[in-house]
Amino acid sequence: MQGAGNSTGFTLDISGSITALATPFAADGSLDLDAFGRLLDQQIAGGTQAVVVAGSTGESHFLEHDEFERLLAFAVKHVNQRIPVIAGTGTNDTAATIAATRRQTASAPGPATPRSPPCSPSPSMGRAASSWPG
Repeated sequence: MQGAGNSTGFTLDISGSITALATPFAADGSLDLDAFGRLLDQQIAGGTQAVVVAGSTGESHFLEHDEFERLLAFAVKHVNQRIPVIAGTGTNDTAATIAATRRQTASAPGPATPRSPPCSPSPSMGRAASSWPG
């Protein structure tokens, strides 16, 4: 995954398996961080090269801001630099995606953020291209 950067300004060059994780929830609807820790450990033991937290398969569109922050902070601490943690900050709203990416890089400098166009059902080539600066 070239072009994934974090607040330190470096670029990661990741290849191989990059797992987009599902977000586990408890019966009461709260985050199940114990299950999430087991999921992280299982992926690392299986040889994945990086994990995406709260990406499109991780219910990112439905997480509250504080849930996203707790999930990401938990992953960064639990993984403890064994593999890169990539924060899924994409939404179907360009301004919201930019704001989420800025919040993530300001509050949790460890994880990378993918540079991808906002999620949308069928973006035109012009809209997709406008999502990447210069």
